[in-house]
Amino acid sequence: MTTETAMARTITLVFTGILMMMISGLVRGLIYVADAPRRRRVARKVAAGDDQR
Repeated sequence: MTTETAMARTITLVFTGILMMMISGLVRGLIYVADAPRRRRVARKVAAGDDQR
C-alpha cells in the first residue's frame, strides 16, 4: 500500500469517526429535548407524592 492511500484511508476514518460522534450527539440532544416534558411531569408527580410513572 502506498503512503497516499494510507493517508486517504486515515483521513476517511477520522472524518467518519468525527461525523458519527456528531450525529450521535445530535440524536442524544434531540432525545433529551423531546423527553424533557415527560421528565418534568414525572418529577412533579414524585414531588406531589403519588409515584405513578
